Amino acid sequence: MMEGIIGQDSYIITHGENLEPELVTNNKLKIKSGMMCHHGNISTVEIGTYDEVTIQNGTQGMKRIDLIVNRYSKVEGTGIEENNWVVIQGTPAAEDPAAPAYTEGNLQEGDLVDDCPVFEAHLDGINVTEIVKLLDVSKNMSTLNADLAKLQIVGKYSKAFTNKTVQYPNEGRICFKQSDTPPEDIDDTIASFGNDGIITIKRDMTALINVHVSGKWAGLNERCWIYLRDRTNGKSLSQSIQNGYYTTCTISTVQNLTSGQQLEVTTQEAFAINDGLRNNYIEIIPLRG
Repeated sequence: MMEGIIGQDSYIITHGENLEPELVTNNKLKIKSGMMCHHGNISTVEIGTYDEVTIQNGTQGMKRIDLIVNRYSKVEGTGIEENNWVVIQGTPAAEDPAAPAYTEGNLQEGDLVDDCPVFEAHLDGINVTEIVKLLDVSKNMSTLNADLAKLQIVGKYSKAFTNKTVQYPNEGRICFKQSDTPPEDIDDTIASFGNDGIITIKRDMTALINVHVSGKWAGLNERCWIYLRDRTNGKSLSQSIQNGYYTTCTISTVQNLTSGQQLEVTTQEAFAINDGLRNNYIEIIPLRG
């Protein structure tokens, strides 16, 4: 549920001191108050407190990069979950040391460990020379709303609809067809909608993308779960999860798009689209600051 609200990406949520690191000694790093999310998991350092991690001694004449990760773990059987800071020590090298490997988990698939790299500690000899913050700090909602208010809609928009009742399997691609659409609503220079469900962007732009899908669940869980994905890299741009036998999923997201970029809307779980041309659609609206 939380992943549907805050997304899958890793970032620091504006809160407290935004997890600002403070190097106390070459062996002690203080992590100030703040909040972060990773793959839908939220963890906090309470305001007015701080966490502290230990960095192992460096080696004279050698360089090293350590990773400080926020590790999510779950005890199989009991289901107890927790987050802890873990320092993963890198391998010393005379020049160009590499950051160490870490555990990349998937909470949705039931993995019991998932690391999120938050800081790098760079050592030269016995001295820590730099602490690198790896995550961006997200804007809060009031700032985002103010930014959106500055944007203006320019020109027309592209809009496409589903044109029949279809049951989509797990990870099925929803096919939006550009049919039964008033000509004045369409600007063909924005995007094209293929019969295979692939949406091809036709020009560079910042755009508001709205997706609206109604129907009923057809799998094991009574919910609708859809993704807006970038086919170029497989990355999820946004997603929506709604519980209920009959329900509606909506996505509204502002994205920087490039000419030739391909998008798709996919189902995470089996879902049957309701019949009705105008109940299910995607629209791409160009914006300008």
